Amino acid sequence: MASFTHFLDIPMLVVIISLAVLRPDNWTQFLVGSVLALAIATALNIWIPKLYPWGSDDISKND
Repeated sequence: MASFTHFLDIPMLVVIISLAVLRPDNWTQFLVGSVLALAIATALNIWIPKLYPWGSDDISKND
């Protein structure tokens, strides 16, 4: 779960900045941006560990 929130930081920051700059008068931009941010974070959470298969599990197996 820690890696998911790590990947969620930047997409949500982009949503917050876009809301502050554009100042929409309805909730559509917030909802679309939030769904896109969650989708991006989910994709990165699935894709990045496959690029780097080593981790704490491999270290504990070598002991």
